[in-house]
Amino acid sequence: MKSRALTACAIWDTIFSDQDKFKTTGGRYFYDLAIERIIPGETICDAGCGFTFYLHDLMRRCGPRGVFLGVDFSGVALAKSAALANDYANAHLILADIRRLPLPDGSVDRVFCAETLPYLLEDVEKVLKELSRVAKKEVIFSLHTRGTYEIQGTETEFRGNIVIEHKPGAKPPRRVFEEDEISEIMRKVGCLETEVMRPFRWSEIYEVPDGMEWPWFLPPRECIALYYVAAKKIIQP
Repeated sequence: MKSRALTACAIWDTIFSDQDKFKTTGGRYFYDLAIERIIPGETICDAGCGFTFYLHDLMRRCGPRGVFLGVDFSGVALAKSAALANDYANAHLILADIRRLPLPDGSVDRVFCAETLPYLLEDVEKVLKELSRVAKKEVIFSLHTRGTYEIQGTETEFRGNIVIEHKPGAKPPRRVFEEDEISEIMRKVGCLETEVMRPFRWSEIYEVPDGMEWPWFLPPRECIALYYVAAKKIIQP
């Protein structure tokens, strides 16, 4: 387990070292939705934050009394994020594995986890429990669903529910889910779905200027089945 995590970390360090790739890594639409849920003054943790390109928008929403904690195991990603975080006394970056967050129980209001869980493969349920542990109010995350996940070309293949890319600079293998499987995971970790964004087409949300390369491995007309879920933490009596 430890050696695999180290291998994944090395891959992400390489990706975030690429000046072009790190700008298009991460779910822009996810953060547009998630940031809207923030109440000024809250403490927000982004688990697997990567390069925090959204930080200015998030800090404006949090306000001067809010706090941001960005956690990632990629030192390269956090080094790039530091250039943005240094503008805010209440923004902090933490080098850690999100399987074991160095945070007390219920220490943050909301936890974000964008485009990270699919790469944790069989650890998804374990990590969601860990995110729920530190969250007072809710965990907001994204997963990929199998049903309408369309892949073009021969550089990418399915092996069961695992997607593997065969090309230079590829991301680590990632897991896709059936819709009912996601609901079952939520039940096991003790959370209640409060808002779900089911599969959508990127071309319905963003226009790509002529001559600009589409930043995802799917053509813009194809459907990427991304589940956006805002899950309320259930407090046991």
